[in-house]
Amino acid sequence: MSSIKEFDHLKIGLKEIESATNNFGISNYIGIGGFGKVYRGELVLSDKPTMVAVKRLDTAFGQGPPEFWKEIMMLSQYKHENLVSLLGFCDEKGENILVYEYLSNKSLDLYLKSNDLSWIQRLDICIGAARGLQYLHDPVDTQQRVLHRDIKSSNILLDENWKAKVSDFGLSKFGPANQQFTFLVSNTVGTFGYCDPLYMETGYLTKESDVYSFGVVLFEVLCGRFCVENYEDFRRFLPTFAQKCYKEMKLDTIIFHRGQISPNCLYTFSTVAYRCLQRDTKERPLMDDIVKELEAALEYQVEYEFEKEEKLKNAMAQEFDTEEFWKMKLPQDSEDIIKRLNPLAVYNTKKELFSLLHKGILFDDSERVFSVNEDGIKCELISAKRFLNMNKRSYKWQSGRKFRFSKAAIFPYSEQLNIRCRISTSMLSPGVMYAASLVFSFQRGRENVYGESSKLARINWKYQELSVSSTHIAEREKDGWLKIRLWHFLNGDKNAEFYIVLDKISYFKEEQDISNILIHQIEFEPVHMMKTHIGIQGLENVLISDEDIDWEKKVPSDYQGIIQRSDMYLKNNNNKELYFLLCDGILIDNGRKWFSLCKSTGGKCHMLPAIEILLSDDRSNRLSVSDSRFKEAIQLQYGTYAFVCKLESDMFSSGNSYACYLVFKFAETHKRLDDKGFFRVSYNLDMESGSYKIAHLNQHEPINIPVIKPKNYDTSHDSSYISRTKFPRMPKNCTDDSMHHWMDHRNDGWMEVILCKPLHKLEDHRLLYVFLTSMGSALDGVIVQGIQFRPMQRDV
Repeated sequence: MSSIKEFDHLKIGLKEIESATNNFGISNYIGIGGFGKVYRGELVLSDKPTMVAVKRLDTAFGQGPPEFWKEIMMLSQYKHENLVSLLGFCDEKGENILVYEYLSNKSLDLYLKSNDLSWIQRLDICIGAARGLQYLHDPVDTQQRVLHRDIKSSNILLDENWKAKVSDFGLSKFGPANQQFTFLVSNTVGTFGYCDPLYMETGYLTKESDVYSFGVVLFEVLCGRFCVENYEDFRRFLPTFAQKCYKEMKLDTIIFHRGQISPNCLYTFSTVAYRCLQRDTKERPLMDDIVKELEAALEYQVEYEFEKEEKLKNAMAQEFDTEEFWKMKLPQDSEDIIKRLNPLAVYNTKKELFSLLHKGILFDDSERVFSVNEDGIKCELISAKRFLNMNKRSYKWQSGRKFRFSKAAIFPYSEQLNIRCRISTSMLSPGVMYAASLVFSFQRGRENVYGESSKLARINWKYQELSVSSTHIAEREKDGWLKIRLWHFLNGDKNAEFYIVLDKISYFKEEQDISNILIHQIEFEPVHMMKTHIGIQGLENVLISDEDIDWEKKVPSDYQGIIQRSDMYLKNNNNKELYFLLCDGILIDNGRKWFSLCKSTGGKCHMLPAIEILLSDDRSNRLSVSDSRFKEAIQLQYGTYAFVCKLESDMFSSGNSYACYLVFKFAETHKRLDDKGFFRVSYNLDMESGSYKIAHLNQHEPINIPVIKPKNYDTSHDSSYISRTKFPRMPKNCTDDSMHHWMDHRNDGWMEVILCKPLHKLEDHRLLYVFLTSMGSALDGVIVQGIQFRPMQRDV
């Protein structure tokens, strides 16, 4: 292929790609497609770091060098904002690798059944994909028409802003440009369910073949269903089913966003989707017409939602916009406060007064900010100028446009700080538990580095006899500053004073290019007192209790099928005996799963053995463990471990959120490292990446954040319910999306820690990839029995 030389400028060396993807490591793996496996990595392109997606050709998937070169030729010639961008390729040492722009939200098929996307977002995605196809069918100038041949939801990729981009051109065909009718005779290729029936029967490929496939995608988006699904033990084809419902005017019974779609939008959208699926190609619309119809549907929906929102706002305003309502939200002394802090402030109503206080008022020479939160509780910000001990050390100061106060103090990053602080509050609510948080940032050279995301940070500080060293998440504020919580205290006096010494602040893993730390402010906010009973219900081996009264309702309808998968003889047991047996748990599938029932919810639980799901050929870390359900376990060491959990729909109870646990214990050689004993967890649910978590191998209260008393502590305002609580309760098994989870003891003698946020509708997913990365030596000597899925609560 002599023309290949014209693409030399796109070549990327194999060594660069291997380095960027950690040698195609499992932690960089993000999915698989018709071309082969896909990896995430960072390459330096055009002199700047760029996140990329790397597709590595595997001929076992049915595509080879012809499709590889066709993709390169296609994407180097045809450029459009709704087509995926090719950044480079590699053809060294028998490797065929394509390098694309990295699209962080992956592919549309992952969201068909998800509530993550609103109906307007779905419409925008469909319009974007339609515009990409419109460009391929009617390109500019003299370029040839492109017939994609494999339009499907998994080939519509989504960037961080949910913009749709058509991908995967390995099966595409070129046709004559600027002709009303184009057809080619070719061998039939494509994906079952999406492929035009007429093309499959005759071999005649036309642009209307892509239109048919796109119509299937439109119905997938509308109905929240895949084009081919198993239903009552037979395959259901969405195109046929949707057409039938459309003709019978029953489409509203199968749409996904029922009740959220404007009637005009539904009619316009479904009609164009129905026309795409017509057998006669002359009755199918052109992509230009499809774009116009979808844009019209979007206009109907935007207008509908605007009117709906206005009605809701008016209704809420009438209900809550009263003087009595806003008076209840304000502190009792709010009018005295506004007169003292801002005597020139103008307000006519309690609502306007609340707005002034909620926004915040500068006082004390503009070095403090007073505000009230949504609950009317007082909050305070204090600038570094007010709490740093100016007599003990000279400082450098810096101003900036993102600074809330006039200046921040600069300290060398590598040094022991030894910053002495005198912190005095004066405007907080008595009897309220507060959190004191430090707001800071870093510098590279002279450039301020604001947090792009939350950072794992280490902090050391002292207060009287107390010396605190902890590692936890520094949260990113809206303006880019990082905030790390230092201590809690019960405010018992109008003035609370603290004398602390800040010794060191650093990233958990040192970054050599960081030069300085900017100390900006101390922030005092009320702590939400969480109820201790919130969390996951139903550990195994729960004693018989009131939970067992309605046991008949909690036995799963398919329990006979589950029992048949057990190697125990259970045929003569009555239903009540089977219920209690299932609550205790049984081995099924030849000992490769542990199944049980959660008494609290009646939901199904199951555990997968580590020896089956660990993605590794190394058998040296296997152990015989007598108290393991599976009689074997895995002993971890340093590095990253990947577990692949196959999700079976009949192992989950529909309508439940699930928690995913690592079930483990410590070897005798394991070193307990207090607050430093933690590891990082990331996961992929099918092709969708989840946020990372920090799992702690200890039972400390939240990240070693102490409750301390101010130097001039006054107990007169102690509230009875707070005085009995040593810490603001944040249960180890939180149901929120916290960055941290702590281990807990199980009734079976093992321990467990949650690995990710609550997982919803797991019965609709196939694979969960879990990656454990050792931070220091935390995982060294941890013995893993398996990963368990347990219901948390029913979704509303």
